[in-house]
Amino acid sequence: IGACSNENNIWASPNASEINIINSFGECLANYEFKITNYENVRIDISHLPVGIYFIKFANYMEKILVVR
Repeated sequence: IGACSNENNIWASPNASEINIINSFGECLANYEFKITNYENVRIDISHLPVGIYFIKFANYMEKILVVR
């Protein structure tokens, strides 16, 4: 598995370098770059996003997330 998410946590595979947050129109809202050398937790704060449907794109993996208040 390239990555999976739970709330604001993303578990990423080794040698990862980028996570994108994409809205339902396909626009990239945020781009996070980093270097992972082992299986690690990466925490991303998405509290600034308005209510809606978004996608987390990580390498060739994409997962839908729902922001609710």
